[in-house]
Amino acid sequence: MKRKLLIGLGLLFLAGAGYGAYLYFKKAERVMHGKAAFSMTTSQLLSEFEQNEDSANKKFLNQIIEVSGTIESISPDSTGTNILLGTDNPMAGVNCRFDKEVESKIKHLKVNDSIKVKGQCSGYVMDALLSRCDLVR
Repeated sequence: MKRKLLIGLGLLFLAGAGYGAYLYFKKAERVMHGKAAFSMTTSQLLSEFEQNEDSANKKFLNQIIEVSGTIESISPDSTGTNILLGTDNPMAGVNCRFDKEVESKIKHLKVNDSIKVKGQCSGYVMDALLSRCDLVR
């Protein structure tokens, strides 16, 4: 009886460990393959957050959003690239985080280019934040 219980617990532990390893090593779904829940300009997105941050968080947080705007700055680092898109507000913008795996799509971009980006909304901290971004055009 004790032996069967130990074997059962061992199998349960192995199944749990296997599922945990699967989740840990699973690649995040590419945003490009997902359908955008919202499509707007960078100024429209920022305006929603500036008018009512709580309401905008409920509406946009973790949603795939497609925004169009003009590049104000490009900041590469060791894990990817941040591209800041301008808005009507000169003190804020939309910060788009591109992972290394899409770097080849954005290497030709330069400041003042108009682009369309799809990304997952991560919230608002002085700028609207989009993560896991991909270039639409």
